Amino acid sequence: MEEKPLVLVVDDERINRVILERVLDSTFKVFAAEGASEALEILESNPEINLVITDMRMPNIDGLEFVKTAQLRWPKKAYFMLSGYAITKEIQAAVDAGLIKAYFTKPAKFDQIKKALLDNL
Repeated sequence: MEEKPLVLVVDDERINRVILERVLDSTFKVFAAEGASEALEILESNPEINLVITDMRMPNIDGLEFVKTAQLRWPKKAYFMLSGYAITKEIQAAVDAGLIKAYFTKPAKFDQIKKALLDNL
Protein backbone atom coordinates (compact mmCIF):
# COMPACT_ATOMS: atom_id res chain seq x y z
CA MET A 1 0.00 0.00 0.00
CA GLU A 2 1.35 3.39 -0.98
CA GLU A 3 1.90 5.83 1.88
CA LYS A 4 -0.18 8.98 2.06
CA PRO A 5 1.51 12.32 1.31
CA LEU A 6 2.24 14.40 4.41
CA VAL A 7 0.70 17.82 5.04
CA LEU A 8 1.09 20.27 7.91
CA VAL A 9 -1.89 22.44 8.87
CA VAL A 10 -1.11 25.60 10.86
CA ASP A 11 -3.99 27.51 12.44
CA ASP A 12 -4.45 29.09 15.86
CA GLU A 13 -8.13 28.13 15.91
CA ARG A 14 -8.60 24.51 16.98
CA ILE A 15 -11.87 24.06 15.08
CA ASN A 16 -10.16 25.00 11.79
CA ARG A 17 -7.37 22.50 12.43
CA VAL A 18 -9.85 19.75 13.25
CA ILE A 19 -11.97 20.42 10.16
CA LEU A 20 -8.95 20.40 7.84
CA GLU A 21 -7.59 17.26 9.50
CA ARG A 22 -10.90 15.44 8.94
CA VAL A 23 -11.31 16.67 5.37
CA LEU A 24 -7.75 15.83 4.35
CA ASP A 25 -7.34 12.61 6.34
CA SER A 26 -8.66 10.33 3.59
CA THR A 27 -5.92 11.48 1.19
CA PHE A 28 -3.09 12.79 3.40
CA LYS A 29 -1.36 12.09 6.68
CA VAL A 30 -2.04 15.35 8.52
CA PHE A 31 0.13 17.05 11.12
CA ALA A 32 -1.33 20.07 12.93
CA ALA A 33 0.20 23.06 14.70
CA GLU A 34 -1.40 25.86 16.70
CA GLY A 35 1.10 28.47 15.57
CA ALA A 36 4.34 29.22 13.76
CA SER A 37 6.73 28.12 16.51
CA GLU A 38 5.08 24.71 16.85
CA ALA A 39 4.92 24.38 13.06
CA LEU A 40 8.65 25.03 12.71
CA GLU A 41 9.34 22.35 15.34
CA ILE A 42 7.14 19.86 13.47
CA LEU A 43 8.92 20.62 10.19
CA GLU A 44 12.29 20.20 11.90
CA SER A 45 11.24 16.80 13.29
CA ASN A 46 9.48 15.66 10.10
CA PRO A 47 11.51 16.83 7.10
CA GLU A 48 9.50 14.52 4.83
CA ILE A 49 6.48 16.88 5.08
CA ASN A 50 6.30 18.61 1.70
CA LEU A 51 2.97 20.44 1.91
CA VAL A 52 2.10 23.21 4.38
CA ILE A 53 -1.22 25.06 4.76
CA THR A 54 -1.19 28.05 7.09
CA ASP A 55 -3.75 30.53 8.30
CA MET A 56 -2.79 34.17 7.73
CA ARG A 57 -3.95 35.79 10.97
CA MET A 58 -2.30 34.19 13.98
CA PRO A 59 -0.88 35.65 17.19
CA ASN A 60 2.85 36.41 17.45
CA ILE A 61 3.85 35.44 13.89
CA ASP A 62 1.35 35.73 11.04
CA GLY A 63 1.13 33.19 8.26
CA LEU A 64 3.17 35.17 5.76
CA GLU A 65 6.05 35.67 8.19
CA PHE A 66 5.88 31.97 9.06
CA VAL A 67 6.11 31.01 5.37
CA LYS A 68 9.02 33.40 4.79
CA THR A 69 10.87 31.90 7.78
CA ALA A 70 10.12 28.30 6.81
CA GLN A 71 10.98 28.94 3.15
CA LEU A 72 14.51 29.98 4.11
CA ARG A 73 15.05 26.62 5.78
CA TRP A 74 12.91 24.41 3.54
CA PRO A 75 12.65 26.07 0.11
CA LYS A 76 11.39 22.96 -1.70
CA LYS A 77 8.21 22.57 0.35
CA ALA A 78 4.93 23.84 -1.12
CA TYR A 79 3.23 26.49 1.03
CA PHE A 80 -0.44 27.45 0.87
CA MET A 81 -2.38 30.12 2.72
CA LEU A 82 -5.94 30.01 4.02
CA SER A 83 -7.65 33.10 5.43
CA GLY A 84 -11.03 34.58 6.16
CA TYR A 85 -9.81 37.89 4.73
CA ALA A 86 -9.35 39.17 1.21
CA ILE A 87 -5.93 38.79 -0.33
CA THR A 88 -3.59 41.71 0.37
CA LYS A 89 -0.97 43.19 -1.96
CA GLU A 90 1.76 41.62 0.17
CA ILE A 91 0.18 38.16 -0.05
CA GLN A 92 -0.46 38.58 -3.78
CA ALA A 93 3.21 39.46 -4.23
CA ALA A 94 4.16 36.27 -2.35
CA VAL A 95 1.86 34.23 -4.63
CA ASP A 96 3.27 35.94 -7.73
CA ALA A 97 6.82 35.21 -6.56
CA GLY A 98 5.99 31.53 -5.95
CA LEU A 99 6.54 31.74 -2.19
CA ILE A 100 2.89 30.72 -1.70
CA LYS A 101 1.48 28.23 -4.23
CA ALA A 102 -2.17 29.20 -3.67
CA TYR A 103 -4.33 31.41 -1.48
CA PHE A 104 -7.70 30.09 -0.28
CA THR A 105 -10.43 32.08 1.44
CA LYS A 106 -12.69 30.84 4.21
CA PRO A 107 -15.13 29.28 4.07
CA ALA A 108 -12.84 26.89 2.31
CA LYS A 109 -13.66 24.90 -0.79
CA PHE A 110 -12.10 21.63 0.33
CA ASP A 111 -12.03 19.97 -3.07
CA GLN A 112 -10.07 22.97 -4.39
CA ILE A 113 -7.57 22.68 -1.51
CA LYS A 114 -7.12 18.93 -2.04
CA LYS A 115 -6.55 19.41 -5.76
CA ALA A 116 -3.96 22.15 -5.18
CA LEU A 117 -2.12 19.99 -2.65
CA LEU A 118 -2.09 16.96 -4.95
CA ASP A 119 -0.96 19.10 -7.89
CA ASN A 120 2.09 20.20 -5.87
CA LEU A 121 3.42 16.79 -4.84
